[in-house]
Amino acid sequence: MTSMDALVLKEAEKHGMVVEEVDGTRTTITDLEGVIFDITLK
Repeated sequence: MTSMDALVLKEAEKHGMVVEEVDGTRTTITDLEGVIFDITLK
């Protein structure tokens, strides 16, 4: 996880959101990495 990912997750938590990475969705294409997150309100 990059520092930007960690920052986004921390901010989401501050605003009452739960962010979870969907298992098996992290992938790299060329030099770009992507992932799907499930975001819900607490």
